Parts: sequence; structure tokens; C-alpha cells
Amino acid sequence: MDEVANSLSLSGVFTQKPVVHFKTINTHCPDCQSVLKVHHTDTRKAYSLDIGVFNAHRTFMHCPDCNIVYPPEDFENIVPKYSNVGYDIIVFIGRLIFLKYHTLRETMQALEERNIHISSSEVAYLAQKFIIYLSILHKEARTKLKEQIQRKGGYILHIDGTSEGASPHLISAIDEISNFVLANVKVPGESKEQVVPFLKEISEQYGCPLAVTSDMGRALLSAIAEVFPVTPHYICHFHFLRDLGKDLLEEQYSIIRNTLKKYGITSQLRYRLRYYFENKTGDINVSQINETIKTTKRLNGQDCQIVKQICHILILWALDGKNCGNGFGFPFDRPHNEFYRRLGLVYRKLKSFQNQCDDNKVSKMITKLTDDLSPLINDKECLEAYQIFSGKEKVFDKLRHALSIALPTTANGLTTMEKMLKLRQLKTE
Repeated sequence: MDEVANSLSLSGVFTQKPVVHFKTINTHCPDCQSVLKVHHTDTRKAYSLDIGVFNAHRTFMHCPDCNIVYPPEDFENIVPKYSNVGYDIIVFIGRLIFLKYHTLRETMQALEERNIHISSSEVAYLAQKFIIYLSILHKEARTKLKEQIQRKGGYILHIDGTSEGASPHLISAIDEISNFVLANVKVPGESKEQVVPFLKEISEQYGCPLAVTSDMGRALLSAIAEVFPVTPHYICHFHFLRDLGKDLLEEQYSIIRNTLKKYGITSQLRYRLRYYFENKTGDINVSQINETIKTTKRLNGQDCQIVKQICHILILWALDGKNCGNGFGFPFDRPHNEFYRRLGLVYRKLKSFQNQCDDNKVSKMITKLTDDLSPLINDKECLEAYQIFSGKEKVFDKLRHALSIALPTTANGLTTMEKMLKLRQLKTE
């Protein structure tokens, strides 16, 4: 459908900038009914999603008796005041960046396909402008939101906050019944003094909630108890499980993560990929590889080339372990542990080939790879941490299944609240 719409767009039709005339729909003064006369005209360059760049010829009329100037309404409905970029482009940019997670460069490319050429700084500015307009629209819609909430019998307040490092906190609130975003606020820190005014504003606008859900942060707990003292307050099971998992797994997981970093395994394997395979994957005969893996005989020259391909695949497979997860974050996703586990399997498989290959080059390559992995595999502290971690994660995963929260088989990634909080991040190049 998008391709059809793009093919019908006028933006690719014009070889020169078209001139579009705009004039007020009024012929007589609305107050005194006098005939309007031309006050002045001007021409402005403007951008529209469907037309692309065009020249807007505007005619301003005025009443000679009331001395009132009437601008062309149609143009003001298309382009904001003091701007030459249409509302439709602002919405287009906002949707690409905040809903589809496009970078500035990707957004510029999408605009250029519609014959709209604007700078990256302008795109970033318009993306922020989109958020401002959306915020204003949200405030203007509060009365309608309240009416809709009341028709459904009330709302359940879910409040959560996020931050990056030492940056300010973004605290957001949604209605768990309708999934309406109720309010957002950016505060220096998640303290009771910062949260209480935010909750009071929600209470004044939407009334007292049927219930409140949050994490176990002290600031939120204290603020909710002060503003909604008689409202049932429930702990979010996802946050409860996440915090419990961190307490259970963090110690051993940190050892594994830091040990991987200590030996620089990722960089070393990527170097081997470039040096031995030039980051290219040749055609692979799966049946031959399976047969070679099973055999215990001494390998001939042809088999050694297949082993080289196996080594290539094993390295790629091991590195891909760092991408494992469903988007929930630690402790639900444990990519470093999976990476370490795969490295152990790769090491043992390479050792099984090490003394069987007659090809000196392939044999030397296998030796180099096993030498790269050997310090990590023989690190007793890391091995012990991995063994303890493996036992603990089984307990944690049983709890996940018991609560039916963030299951390993779920591919939906972040929760609704966390997705909404992530929209605040303007993705740059």
C-alpha cells in the first residue's frame, strides 16, 4: 500500500517547483460584511509530504472599515506559523524516529525519496517539535481521556521511571485498563519530593485510581503512600522478578562478564575472522561437514578444508551468542553466559580436530584458535562462577514459569511501559 501511495505522490511529478495559490475563503468581512480587498501578497518556499517542495503564493485580504487582515486559512492549516515545513512532514518524521526507530540518516533518505531535502539538524529539530505538538495535543485531550476512563469504571495507575547513567529521570504513568498514557515528567532524580507533585497532578486530573502498581523503589513507595493512602498498592511482578533475579545471579554473572572482557575474546575472534576468512562464508556441504564431525579417522586434504569451514561457522556461532535474548534485559536475558557456554563447546570441538588434520595451514589455524580460547577456558574462577550460575539460573527460570512472566519462549521483548519509556530516546546516527 505504501509503494502504491508513493507511486501516486505528486512529489516526483514536478520538474520545477510548482506554485500553489492560497487565499482566504472569506469574500466579505465576517463582522461588518464589507467587501474584502487585497492587502498584500507574498511567496514562500514550503514543503509538503505529497507535493514535496513548492512555492506558496499567499494573498492576504483586509477589511477597509474594520482594518482587519485575513490570512489564507488553508496555508496555516498545512504549515505551522513561522515555519516552511508542513505538519504532515513533522508527523512523518516523528513516526519514523519514535515508532519505527529510524536513524536521522534513514529518515533523511525516506524524505529524499519524496523530493524533500532537509538537513539532519532540521530533521532532529522537527522530531523534537513533534514531541512538543504531541504533548500539547495530549493535554488538550485530557478531558476526553477522563470521560473515556470514567465510562470504563475508572483506571489502574501504573507508574515507572527510567534513566541513563546520571541523566535526568523520565517518570511515566499509564492506565493499565485502557493503556492510555496519563502523564510524563522529567525530573532531576527519582526522589519522593519529585514524584509527589507528579502524582497529585494525576489525581487532580483523573481522580483517585482503583489501584496502583509500581516497582519497589523507595521514592515511589513513599510518594504513592502519601498521595493515595487508601488506594490498594500492588508491586509489579515483572519488577519484583527482575530485582530478585539480579540479587540471585549478579555476582557470578559479573565474574563471567568481566573475565570475557579481561581476555578480549570478542576482539580476538573477530581478528581471526578477518585474517583467516576475510569475513566471507563460502558454500558449505552440510552432509560432508556432518560426516567429518562424526569421524574419528585421520583427515585427508579435502576434509581439512571442510574443517576450516566448520571453524568459520563455529566462530560465527559463538559470537552470535552475545545477541541471545528476547529484549527483556538482565537477568531474563543472559548473553554473556551464553557466549561463554558456546566458547567452551567451540574449544572442545577444535581440540578434537587439532591432531587429526594433515594440512599444516589448517592445523596451525586451529592451534591459534585454541590458544586464543585456552586462557579463558582454563580460568578456574570463571569456570566455578559459570557452574554456580548454571544452577541458580535453573531456579530463576522455574520462578519465571511459575509466575508466567517474561518467559524464555516469549519474543515480545520489553513490556508496554518500558516500550513507552524508550520512545523518549531520539535515535541518532
